Amino acid sequence: MLFCIGFAFSLYPSAPDIQISLQKQEPDPVEPGRMVRLRFSVENLGLNGVDNLVIEVLPEFPFSLYPGEKQRKVVGRLNGLSTDENAAFVEFKLLVDPAAVEGENELKLRYKYSGSGWIEPDAFEINVRTRDAILDVKVNSFPDPIPPGKKATLFFKLFNGADSAFENIKVSIGLDASFPFVPYGGILEKNLYRLEENSSKTISFEVVALPDAEAGAYKLPVNITFEDESGVLYSKSTYIGLLIGDAPDLMVLVDESDFKRLGSEGKVRLKFVNKGLTKIKLLSADLLEDNNGYEVISGKKYIGTIDSDDYDSAEFVLIPLRKDISLKLQLSYYDANNGKYKKIIEVPLKITTKRRIGMYVFLAVVALCISTFVYFFKIRKKKKR
Repeated sequence: MLFCIGFAFSLYPSAPDIQISLQKQEPDPVEPGRMVRLRFSVENLGLNGVDNLVIEVLPEFPFSLYPGEKQRKVVGRLNGLSTDENAAFVEFKLLVDPAAVEGENELKLRYKYSGSGWIEPDAFEINVRTRDAILDVKVNSFPDPIPPGKKATLFFKLFNGADSAFENIKVSIGLDASFPFVPYGGILEKNLYRLEENSSKTISFEVVALPDAEAGAYKLPVNITFEDESGVLYSKSTYIGLLIGDAPDLMVLVDESDFKRLGSEGKVRLKFVNKGLTKIKLLSADLLEDNNGYEVISGKKYIGTIDSDDYDSAEFVLIPLRKDISLKLQLSYYDANNGKYKKIIEVPLKITTKRRIGMYVFLAVVALCISTFVYFFKIRKKKKR
């Protein structure tokens, strides 16, 4: 039995064996410019105890002692085999320099006890990280995209993901002459008194896109300032993307046609009119077959870009099978912001052959001749009287 006890104690060194471990960092990570609280456990793995044990922190950049904090902490007596819940605990409060590099930063400690000199264990890693997103901002516009000359509302959803409230929140948008927007009502800044932790609130701005604004994406500068409950001021500058544009309004009309007779090849010219506020790009048209109305000879056309309030034309070759037909067109195009559109439309077409046109001309000439003859006949009859 004594042999077993002796064997068990032989597993531990007889001399003191001090081990220091970082038990907790709060907050973790810590931001540059903020205070961090570090809790260390101090264990003695040796059989013999120590007296007058002192732990000293050796802060170097980016760490410094928090005002009023002591550099040395006195543990005093630490018995042998003092581990786990029997260990001693010390705590230091440090400041992190605002210029601290993000990542793991080393912190050194040293200790001594009666009969020893200063002993310095391996450095400890303190997690420092910039948290630019502690106040998250999401922006939506309605409508989206914003048509030229129209009013839109910008919704700013602010989310506080920190463990304390923010106060005196100011959100400002940087509209000037270089942007195709003007503030509706002249309001460029909104204030929010308080935003609790893990909560969100929404503020809104109203803007108007200039009537002659070009469609496209624009970067709008936004600046946000706020304070935490300790009075530390934060500033966040960013950009939000706003789209100016509108859904295309494309109209297709028959411009002219040339057909000799039914069942014979002829041509029809179609006019593509952009009635919208922004341009249409990469427009192509495909005349689809209709076995009951016409046969397509040449039906695929590329038109390209049509500016707002403008038009372009394309000619199609087909064989009409009856007098009244409906041309089926498959259109493919993009808006100014590269939104893709694809649809099938029908364009009514009444076939008028050249033979019928000639008959109409002949009848018109005959009617004119008869009218002329009657007119002069009446004049002559009046003169005789």
